Amino acid sequence: MTFELSPERQRRLQEILAHYSPNRRDAALLPALHLVQEQEGEISPEAMEYVAQLLRLAPVRVLEAVTFYSLFFQKRPAEQILWLCRSLPCRMQGCERVLAALVERFGLQREKSTPDGKFALYETECLAACDHAPVMMANETLYGRLDPEKAIALLEELNRGISPPSSVKPQLTKIGHPKERWLLYEGLTVPDMWTLRVYREHGGYRSLDKLFQIEPEELIRRVTYSGLRGRGGAGFSTGRKWSFVPKDVTPRYLCANADESEPGTFSNRYLLEYKPHLIIEGIICACWALQVHTAYIYVRGEFTLGKRRLEAAVEEAYEAGFLGKDILGSGFDLDIEIYSGAGAYICGEETALIESIEGRRGQPRSRPPFPATRGLFGQPTVVQNVETLSNLPLIVHYGADWYRKLGVIYRQTLPAVDPLNTGTKLYCISGHVNRPGVYEAELGLTARELIALAGGVRENRTIKAIQIGGPSGGCLPPEHLDAPLDFGPKLQELGAPLGAGGIIVFDDTTCMVDVARSFIGFFMKESCGKCTPCRFGTWQMYTLLDLIAVGRAYPSEIDLLEQLAETVGQTSLCGLGQAAPNIVKTTLKYFRQEYEAHVLEKRCPTGACEILRG
Repeated sequence: MTFELSPERQRRLQEILAHYSPNRRDAALLPALHLVQEQEGEISPEAMEYVAQLLRLAPVRVLEAVTFYSLFFQKRPAEQILWLCRSLPCRMQGCERVLAALVERFGLQREKSTPDGKFALYETECLAACDHAPVMMANETLYGRLDPEKAIALLEELNRGISPPSSVKPQLTKIGHPKERWLLYEGLTVPDMWTLRVYREHGGYRSLDKLFQIEPEELIRRVTYSGLRGRGGAGFSTGRKWSFVPKDVTPRYLCANADESEPGTFSNRYLLEYKPHLIIEGIICACWALQVHTAYIYVRGEFTLGKRRLEAAVEEAYEAGFLGKDILGSGFDLDIEIYSGAGAYICGEETALIESIEGRRGQPRSRPPFPATRGLFGQPTVVQNVETLSNLPLIVHYGADWYRKLGVIYRQTLPAVDPLNTGTKLYCISGHVNRPGVYEAELGLTARELIALAGGVRENRTIKAIQIGGPSGGCLPPEHLDAPLDFGPKLQELGAPLGAGGIIVFDDTTCMVDVARSFIGFFMKESCGKCTPCRFGTWQMYTLLDLIAVGRAYPSEIDLLEQLAETVGQTSLCGLGQAAPNIVKTTLKYFRQEYEAHVLEKRCPTGACEILRG
């Protein structure tokens, strides 16, 4: 049995290969595999052999990629694949009841096809739509706020060949901004904002009127002075990061990171779906400053709508002269390549992202060397989150001084502005609040203010804890609700850094042992397996948490869990393993009595752990 791509897909693959030199054909591996699966619904051994020969790779290289990424299938599971989100925000809103209803009604089994081959159900860790939890994806379309009845009705429609439109729409609010300011949120809810025509009607691409009049070195200085910090998690100074790129080495690359995968974070999805031209404009600004002529946008594999709109926006930008040769007569050339991931949380880490673009498993590299000196294809590379890049047109158009004046906690102290916390942030809030969504506010508002803006806690219950910074952040008790949500030292000292700005609110029905177990389970499943501390450490922490949750742990194992968390954090290779234990550390620090109740009293104080109720 032989395999061959259809003529149309062969043409598309040749277009992709044309972007790479002969010794870099392996960078086309993931795009080639996507084309195969798009055609066949699976990637068979014959298809892997075909791709290996076409790209001149060892067959094992292809097999490594297929077995690493969760969105690739070696055997077609069913006509329609259902992805049910099992992240903590979805569990909090009842995804277990949805799963039970589908199992009972349709006979679905995890990772198995129904007898008629119509459906296969897969559980996924997060679909980046936590404000619409619980969420399921079918036929690359998201459906949110499901309950058992809605889920059953949805599958019955799908079974009849009807694909309802997505029910996931942006829940977006901007806070306290004069109307004349052109901010990230501005226009996100305007119909067709993802098109060039509407985007330009709302001020799009006007930063380019000034951009090419600014010397690249001067632009780096202005971005540094503005105080813009990375919005993807690290919070590092953007301008300083750029300054590390050697000036005498070419080519250089920019990688825009849109691989948002952490439970509780979902703002990148909306930027891709509703304002892709803002991302492109930000990339143009960054590439001019860095004198980069090829940029890659790495899009999470599950973001199918965002990828389609981004591809259309890039095409429009080329046609309008904003990309390509001699942009607007500036003499500056820039090409953008869109690269689709295939289901691996670790690819949000910058060196794993680079490895994935180069056609390998998304596993982090040892550092040094850092990407700024040796990154994509061995060349100087800057990896920047798409929200960070989306701030650049504002800085270019309005100026660094204007940007520095944004920041809640400095309203009373201007002009003595500390550049740690300038600009706005897209805060994602989910969990037990009445109005989950994305809230754009100046850096420095408090969790208490954000929760109030989100309509308060459901059923007027008491706040028990807040998770700040997604799973890699930490859990804080309500006495810290007035800490500023920014990149300052306060959250770091409390053990809950802001990260990408995901906030999950827990009410008094929540068991913190269960919260820790859920998030450690996420890290255990998403570990790339490269380093021993993360590969085994997350598994060991999950095992201990599982024993504690069911009342079968010894008292000494609470201390063992604490020691293990410290070891994993200090010895793991990359940020995933280093941050994974934060949830254990903070729940032990602030909610240790709950651990002790499970172990010493064989009792879950909230009754959330079913086996220990009563």
